[in-house]
Amino acid sequence: MGWEELARWLSQRPATGTAARMDQASSAERRLVTLWQEVLDRRVTLLDDDFFVLGGHSLRIIRLLNRIEQEYSTRVGVRDF
Repeated sequence: MGWEELARWLSQRPATGTAARMDQASSAERRLVTLWQEVLDRRVTLLDDDFFVLGGHSLRIIRLLNRIEQEYSTRVGVRDF
């Protein structure tokens, strides 16, 4: 899955009005959450969790984007995040 496909998939995710639980996650969402957890060094419990509220900052964004590039073989810019 390239960045364009990933971005399109994320943008098409329906807004439910409530926070989506991990048991409702697709395999792609679970993999991205795993990357978040590795970078943040903490558990993510909801799909709608905020990266920055969970302890994310500029350096962790760079780490996350590097992990996404490794996992999906595509480059994501900071502006895209």
